[in-house]
Amino acid sequence: MSEIYTQNQNKVERLEALLKLSELLNSAQDTSYILNALLAECLKYIKGGDAGIIFLYNEEEQLLEVRSYVGFDSEVEKVKLKPDESMTGITFTSRKPLLFSSYEEVQRAVATMEKANREIIKNTYENLFPRIHSTICCPLIFREKCLGVIVVDNFKKESPLNEDDLEFLRVISIQAAIAVNNALNYEKEIQNNRNLQRYNKIIEKQRNEFEYSAVLHNKLTTMVLEGCSAQDIIHELSVLIDRDIIILDLFFNIRNYVLERSVPLKILKRNRASISQKLSNLSSTVYKIPETDYNLFLNPIVVSKDTLGWLGVISRNPLTSEKDKITLERGSTILALELLKINEIQEIEQKLKGDFLDNLILSYDYSYVGKLCRQYGYNTEKEHQIMVLQLMNTSMKKKDGNLYNPEFIYCQKRLNEYLSRALLTCFPNTISIIKGHNIIFILELNKITLSNLTKKSLEKILFNDQVKSILPRSHKTISAGISDGFADIASFKNSYNNAMQALKIGSQLYQGEFIVFYEELEIKKILLNNPPEVLRDFVEKTLGNLLNYSNASRNEFLVTLLTYIKSNGNWSFTKEKLNIHGNTLSYRLKRIEEILGLDLEDYNHRLKVQLALEMMEIM
Repeated sequence: MSEIYTQNQNKVERLEALLKLSELLNSAQDTSYILNALLAECLKYIKGGDAGIIFLYNEEEQLLEVRSYVGFDSEVEKVKLKPDESMTGITFTSRKPLLFSSYEEVQRAVATMEKANREIIKNTYENLFPRIHSTICCPLIFREKCLGVIVVDNFKKESPLNEDDLEFLRVISIQAAIAVNNALNYEKEIQNNRNLQRYNKIIEKQRNEFEYSAVLHNKLTTMVLEGCSAQDIIHELSVLIDRDIIILDLFFNIRNYVLERSVPLKILKRNRASISQKLSNLSSTVYKIPETDYNLFLNPIVVSKDTLGWLGVISRNPLTSEKDKITLERGSTILALELLKINEIQEIEQKLKGDFLDNLILSYDYSYVGKLCRQYGYNTEKEHQIMVLQLMNTSMKKKDGNLYNPEFIYCQKRLNEYLSRALLTCFPNTISIIKGHNIIFILELNKITLSNLTKKSLEKILFNDQVKSILPRSHKTISAGISDGFADIASFKNSYNNAMQALKIGSQLYQGEFIVFYEELEIKKILLNNPPEVLRDFVEKTLGNLLNYSNASRNEFLVTLLTYIKSNGNWSFTKEKLNIHGNTLSYRLKRIEEILGLDLEDYNHRLKVQLALEMMEIM
C-alpha cells in the first residue's frame, strides 16, 4: 500500500513539475536560460539522474553542440557529435526517445564516438564516475524538425534510469521543443536586428566617406585648375590630417615639404640615403626617423604603373582614421596628375627650345630666327658663349638613336632645373636646352659675367654635392665643353661646333668630370691632326730616357718637369707648388737635363719638352 502511495506521490510531483516548467518555458525567450532551467528541473525530478547535457544541432556545421550541462567539467563544451555518433547522435537520427538501460548498451553506443570526443569525455568525468550504468536520451522535435537532444546519465547502480523516467523526459521535451524553437527564432531576430544596425552604420559610414572623398577631390582638382603648385597641395593635405608632409623625387631628393610640427629638414636630409633603402614602387613602407620618436610613412605616387615619387607623412603613430586615409589617397592621385602635368609641360617647352636651337644652328632666315630670339629672351645685341654639358652613361641603351631610360631622362630634367637656377645667379638671361644626352646653356656675357666665366667658378656650380645628389647612382660624373665668345648670331653654329669639339677632345684627354674651354685646345687640335705613331715617336725621342728611367726618382722627376714647364720655367712657383727646398729643385732640374740631354734654359729644347708633354696628354 505504501509503495502505491509513493508511486502516486511521484506522479503528482512530476505533474506539478511539468506545470511549473511549462510556465517557466513560456515566460522566457533567452535560449540559455530555457536550456539551463530545463536541465535542472529534469535532474531534480528524475531520481537516477546524476548528470545531464543538452545538445542543439548546428545546421551550418552539421554537428550537435553542447549548449547546457550539469555534472560535467567545462571541458565537455568541446564535444561536437555527428548524427549517428554515440547515444546522442543515434537518438538525433532516430528521432525517438531511447533508454540505454545497462552498462553494456551504453558502451556499444559510446563505441561509435570518435576518438577525440571519447578523450574529452574521459577527461571530463570518468575519473569521478568510472561507469555509466544507464542513460536516457530524448530528441527535441518541433514540427518534424529535430532541434537537439536531452541526455540524462546515471552513474549509481542502485538507482538506474527506467521507462517512467524516459516518459517523463519525453513529455517535458514536447513543451521544451516549442520553447527552444521560439527562443532560437528570437535569437535570430535579435541577431538580424543587430546585423541590420551594423549594416546601416557601415552604409552611413561609407556614404560619409564618399561625400568627404568627393568634396576633397573637387577641392584639390580646383586647386590644380587654378594653378596651385604641388607645394600648395601638400600644404592643404598637411592641414587636413594635421601632420607634416614631404615629397621625394625618383632620386630621393626632398622636392617639396611642409615641416611645421615634427622634425627639422636637416635631419631628413642627413638620413636621405637610409630613407631611400625603405622606398618601394609597389607598396607603402615605414621608416623610423633617427634622433626622433617620429616615423615616416611613405606611399608611392603612381601613374599608369610608373612611379613619379613618394608622398611621406611624418607621424608618431600610423594613420588609422578613414578620413586620413582618404585624404592621402586623393592627395596622392592629384599630386600624381600635377607631377605628370609638370613633366608634360617641360617636355613641350624643351621640344620648342630644341627647335629654336636647330634654327640657330641651321637656319639662314635670320629674320625668322630673330623672332624666335625675342620669344626666348635671346638678346642678339649681346655677346654670348655656349656651354655643352654632357651627362651620358655608356651602359644606357638607345632606341632609334634616342635615350629612353626613364631614370636618365628624369635625372637630366632635374639637373637642368637646378643648373639653370644656379647659372642665372651668375649669368642673367641664361637659356637652357635639352638636346639628346646633352644640356646646352647659352650664356649672355657682359663685363660682370665675364669675370664669372672661369673654370674655377664653373667647377663650384657643376661639381658640388647638390649636383651629385641629383645624378643617378650609376653615373656620378658630368663634363662640359665651352666655346669662345661670339657677338654675331651668324657665328652661333660655329661656336656651337667649337663647344662640341671641346667636349669631344676633353673626353679623350680626361677621365671622369672635366671642364674644357675651346680656347685651351689650340695646340692639342693641331697635334691631334697627326697620326698617333708620329706623336709616340716624338715623345720617345724627347722624353724616352726619363720615361724609361729605372731609378725610384723617376716619378718625382716627371712631376717636377711638368710643373716647371707649365709654369713657363718659373723656379720660385715650382718650388712652392711642389713644397720642396730650393736646393732640391735645383738638383732635380739638373738631373733631368742630364737624363734627357737637354738644356731647359734653351728655348728650343724647352719647346720640344712642352710639345712632348702636350702629346702625352692626348695619347
